[in-house]
This record gives sequence, C-alpha cells and structure tokens, in this order.
Amino acid sequence: MTEGTYNELKRVLLREVSQRASAQLQDMIKLIYQNEFAGRHLITDRDGALKRLQAEYGEVAPNREQPLFEDIGNGISRLNLSALKACAKAPKLQTVNGMFAATAEVRKGSEAGF
Repeated sequence: MTEGTYNELKRVLLREVSQRASAQLQDMIKLIYQNEFAGRHLITDRDGALKRLQAEYGEVAPNREQPLFEDIGNGISRLNLSALKACAKAPKLQTVNGMFAATAEVRKGSEAGF
C-alpha cells in the first residue's frame, strides 16, 4: 500500500467514525473491503444482484439528509439507497444495478491490497 493510498483510506475511515457514532469495528472492516473489492462479492449474477437490490431498496425509508454518493476511496463511491429513494428523478434500479455490476467487473482488488 502506498502512502497516498494509506492516507486516503485513513481519511475515509476517520470520516466514517465522525459521521456515524454507532459505527462498529465490523462496519470499518466492511468499508475497507468495499474500498478494495467494490461490490464484487455481491455480483455472482446480475439477476440475483438486482433482486437483492430491490429487496433492500424496499426496506429503506427515504432520507433527504443523507448524501446520494459517498466517496469510500480508491476511486469508488457508495450509493445511499435512502437518499436515492428520496430523489424525485431517481434512476431505475436496473440502471443502478448495471452500474454496480460494471464497477465490480472493473474493480477486482486483491488480498494484498486488502
């Protein structure tokens, strides 16, 4: 890990802790994992991923206070489904799923990077 990558990840983790007082160690590890591998572990097939996305989207409440995208480092952003649900002109979930799958295909990550 380069010093720049280390500093970027440190910035992301410190921001996460300052914004979410309830953040647990497992939340930090998940964030580091997403920073390295994006959503690759969730995309075994696009149809299955879309079904999981639709289910999760159905469970969240709209929240205009949340940012739509959150930088998690490594050139990756996380999409907040609560903020998406609050958008008047939100893209279709099929489009969101396609973007998620495309990112997972491009961002492979490595165990050494993790």
